[in-house]
Amino acid sequence: MRIQTFGKNVLVAGRSKNVGMPISMLLHTDGEHERPGGDATVTITHRYTPKEQLKIHTQLADIVIVAAVDYTEQPKLLKLMQSCLEEHHSYCINGLCAFHSELRKPICKCLAGYNGERCEHLTLNSYAHNSYERYIAVGIGVGILTSGILAIIYCYVRKRCRKLKSPYKVCVGETAL
Repeated sequence: MRIQTFGKNVLVAGRSKNVGMPISMLLHTDGEHERPGGDATVTITHRYTPKEQLKIHTQLADIVIVAAVDYTEQPKLLKLMQSCLEEHHSYCINGLCAFHSELRKPICKCLAGYNGERCEHLTLNSYAHNSYERYIAVGIGVGILTSGILAIIYCYVRKRCRKLKSPYKVCVGETAL
């Protein structure tokens, strides 16, 4: 059974170098590549992800992959992002807050459908449907154009008829005495 991952939100719980990271890389790679991937939006969590954020990530995910492995090796990563301080707890309107230690400011990871520095903008998808207003406008335009053409033709014919009238009275059908 093949699971469709194109455009899906995937949560990979566990970032081990042997399981979690390779799965994440495969899922987010371009599907048109020579070694096609899953074309998915991938979120990776680890054992230090706060439970409330893990709950939110899980609710947003279409697919959840648990790739947790028990190992004793400590990760060798630079700690660039930390949880937000209490003063920035409500900084992100529709998303998760993290404090970037190098930039020294809070950064938001927006929920699906939101964007902006504080996740304040909702992205709405709108589609224009064929409406009667469009047909009415086209009909009015065609009617005005037709009326204009008929008015020009009427003026032309009337002017031409005036030129053709003879100044003399022509008697038709009467017999002369």
